Amino acid sequence: MTTDLQIAANRANALRSTGPNTPEGRAKSSQNARKRRRPGELPLTLVEDEAAFAAHSAAVRAAFDPQDAFEEELVRQIALHQWRLCRVQRIEAALFDAELHRVTYRRTAHYNPSVLHSNSVKPADIWPEQVEEVGRRETAIERALDRALSMLARHRAMKAQAHHQKNSESEPNFPKEINDGT
Repeated sequence: MTTDLQIAANRANALRSTGPNTPEGRAKSSQNARKRRRPGELPLTLVEDEAAFAAHSAAVRAAFDPQDAFEEELVRQIALHQWRLCRVQRIEAALFDAELHRVTYRRTAHYNPSVLHSNSVKPADIWPEQVEEVGRRETAIERALDRALSMLARHRAMKAQAHHQKNSESEPNFPKEINDGT
């Protein structure tokens, strides 16, 4: 059970914890609970080019030519997954470059690219621990891309089958030969 002293302490603390008072502080704290982007926002990092992403998305859309809202969403996902795969590959390359730089710097007391081509640098020396996590992310993105592509293919196959059945039902079934008995 809460004592009167605890209640008083809680009330005193509550008076001091009223949150930010300035408009800048309120704007910053309003983003505290934001974990993910809203669906309409671009999935870009600060160093990625919005125009390049728009061109990539337009090219993917043109290649798949979505015919309805469901296909449009699947094509959007495909473009996004392809973009993320390219990002993961850039991250992996940057990790290797940073680790190569660190290894050669450690061995020569300054960065010396010629050390990279010598026998003193072994593959195990340049395998940063983060590469395994990047590889897991890459695998997850590849699976998501594969699912989106499979769903698009299944959706189109079902639409084609339904269209074929609709057309075959509307055609009259005439006998191949008419036998008039003569």
